This record gives sequence, C-alpha cells and structure tokens, in this order.
Amino acid sequence: MADSMVIDADESKTKSPETNDSDQNQSAKKSLKRKRASAVDSLTTEEREARINALREELEGLFKYYKEFLDEKVNLNLGDCGSSNSAIACLLEESNLSLSKLVGEIYEKTKETESRITVASVKSSVLFIGQRSLYGVPNADADVLEDEIESCLWCWEVIRLLSLYS
Repeated sequence: MADSMVIDADESKTKSPETNDSDQNQSAKKSLKRKRASAVDSLTTEEREARINALREELEGLFKYYKEFLDEKVNLNLGDCGSSNSAIACLLEESNLSLSKLVGEIYEKTKETESRITVASVKSSVLFIGQRSLYGVPNADADVLEDEIESCLWCWEVIRLLSLYS
C-alpha cells in the first residue's frame, strides 16, 4: 500500500525591500515541508487490531519455522572430527543457546571421547572459534553471550576454524 504525500510550499514570491535574495532562498527551503498522510490514522480500531493480530500470527509462524529448522541437526560422530576444536565447531554451529548452556552441552558430549577436555578449555575454544550473531529484534541492553530472548534469534557461527589449518 503506497502512502500518499502532500507537499506544502510557500508560493508567495514577493520581495520586501528589506530582504535580500539569500534570505528569501533560505526561507523558501525552510518552508518546503513534507507531510505524510498515514494510512494507519485512517483505520478503525477493529482494523488496527486485525492487522496487529495478523502480524503476530505471522511472527509466531516465522519463529515456529525457525525452531523447526534449528531442530534438524546432523548426527555427528565426534571420534571422526580429528580434533577437539573441530568437534566443538560442529557442535556450536547454528546453536541458539547462551554461552554457559552451550559450553555445558558441548562439554557433556565431548568428555567421553576427549579425556583431557575441561569446561574452561571448551569455553575458551567456543569463544575463539565461534561468534554469536543476532538475526532478530535487537535489544540494546542484551548481553551478547548470555541473552536468551526468543525474538532476538541468536545463532552461533564458526568464524575461525579454517584459519587454524591455513
């Protein structure tokens, strides 16, 4: 739906003897104002509520689709990864967990195959290998590593694994 636009301009071009050309040019620039006729202002209360409900349903559907997509994980044999960093990279990729929960989950999955691994080493590797990115609604007060607000759509991504082998 296109918004209509109304432009008000000062059409009086008469010069008074006490004004010069630069003053008139500045006043002409200042007088050009754009006023947008908002489509929302012309809606009734019922129409507004119907639009809001439709948008909420669409958002819920998108979040549901996102969650279903995240649940489709590849089954990984950690013994085939070659190194603990490779295994950690595979486990953190596309995770939406906070740092502390992700570190705990990765530690639990890797402690059987890697005897020397500790929670501190997993946390260090996660912070070195990965980055948590925001794909949803930004929150200025959010802790990037620990925030769990659903609408932010946090996602861990591997950013440094290739540089380890170059």
